[in-house]
Amino acid sequence: MKTKNQKTDNWTKNTRNILSKSENTQKQKMEQTVGAKPTVKAVALISGDTNVRGSLHFVQGPNGVTHVKGKITGLKPGLHGFHIHALGDTTNGCNSTGPHFNPLKKNHGAPSHNERHAGDLGNIIAGADGVAEVSIADRQIPLSGQHSILGRAVVVHADPDDLGQGKFLFL
Repeated sequence: MKTKNQKTDNWTKNTRNILSKSENTQKQKMEQTVGAKPTVKAVALISGDTNVRGSLHFVQGPNGVTHVKGKITGLKPGLHGFHIHALGDTTNGCNSTGPHFNPLKKNHGAPSHNERHAGDLGNIIAGADGVAEVSIADRQIPLSGQHSILGRAVVVHADPDDLGQGKFLFL
């Protein structure tokens, strides 16, 4: 289901790449502690139709929290919706990535809301230089298990996300 701020023509501009287990993880460079879940890592490379580029590093610790850190350049200054989408197919921009990742069938919302899609990661802010520094910690985007985000698309929208409020937010 599309919300007002997810215009098809804007989706394709800043939609790109798929999460995959990093080479380091595949080559058994997982950090493990006795009796604890392993640390799992993944990387998403971002590239858009224009000069949008970046990389995001995902690290899920033994406590289940996934940390997302990285930098995206080439964005217009301001807010940009930031989501994990259900499908990893980026052949037709955001049109082929499906809806926000929502395994628990919840309503659209902000990352701080209890009622939200797992893939609702809010907005990132690009400065006057078009650069967005990303630093997020979230429990609903695991890199392992039944609701893993591996193989799904990371989408940086051209417009702000309304955070489930039904209107654009402009700050």
